[in-house]
Amino acid sequence: DNYHITRLDLAYDDFNKYLNLDKIKKEIIKQNYQSHMRFWECCDSSQGITCYLGSPSSDVRFRIYDKKRERQRDDLEHWIRWEIQMRDERALSCVKSLFEKDEDVGKIFSGILLNYVRFIIPDESQTNSSRLKTQKWYLNFLGECDKIPLWTPCGQEYNLMNCENYVYKMAGNAISAL
Repeated sequence: DNYHITRLDLAYDDFNKYLNLDKIKKEIIKQNYQSHMRFWECCDSSQGITCYLGSPSSDVRFRIYDKKRERQRDDLEHWIRWEIQMRDERALSCVKSLFEKDEDVGKIFSGILLNYVRFIIPDESQTNSSRLKTQKWYLNFLGECDKIPLWTPCGQEYNLMNCENYVYKMAGNAISAL
């Protein structure tokens, strides 16, 4: 509790062809994923394809890109990197998860991904998106893991007294105007 982390990046380097960057780009553009992150971007440049989930100012942001092309490593057959960029409280929460859970960094990485984004198989007949199936390539990439949220409680217990205090002292004028 005596330290402050402004930014933490976790990265997974795929040399085994779990990730297909063209497919990921296509699925992101088609919006075949579930996430609370509204911002997404896929760019083609001289260094290859780069896909982002989450805005540049977001506390959690994902970047997936062609590391082989970026580093000009023609000696490698495949090298895709998936990065999780975390800031402030989210970074601190990740570090706490690393120390508190008896898991390796890979399981923590996969758990964070599973919590924040899920690539889905679209189904026009399904109205409840939480019932959509997860794409097989994504499940193979994640392996077996549990969701790991990076949310941290604000430290104040939410109860009736706190709710009344907010309504009468903080939102009273807005309620009166309404």
